[in-house]
Amino acid sequence: EPGNFVITFPRSYHGGFNLGLNCAEAVNFAPADWLPHGSFGADLYKRFHKTAVLSHEELLCVVAQYGEVDSRGSSYLKAELLTIIDREKSWREKLWKNGIVKSSRLAPRKCPQYVGTEEDPACIICQQYLYLSAVVCSCRPSSFVCLEVNECD
Repeated sequence: EPGNFVITFPRSYHGGFNLGLNCAEAVNFAPADWLPHGSFGADLYKRFHKTAVLSHEELLCVVAQYGEVDSRGSSYLKAELLTIIDREKSWREKLWKNGIVKSSRLAPRKCPQYVGTEEDPACIICQQYLYLSAVVCSCRPSSFVCLEVNECD
């Protein structure tokens, strides 16, 4: 009914069904303690090569940069940011040990306010958005893969 709320708990499903013409609107929000569940979901999408709805890393970075987070929420945000920083360091070290030493910045987005657009690079293997970093070969400059190339296939 109009004005109703639907609460979906972490690791649960929701869906809709309609017959015929439909006009619907949804607003999604989550409390700060949802962040670890979001990370878990992002990892599952990666493992099953399911196209991402949004970049979890981008969400964390945007909230850290622009969000107003209270002291309770900031502990969740800090823990998640430290996790992605540790992963990023680990993957980069593995790549450096395997001989990939040249790096450069990606070109900035033309429309940075839009998330999940065609201009956002995604891994050709696991289909996840590559917000922080990617590996690209000069032989195929428009194809990107995760830093964790061996782990996402």
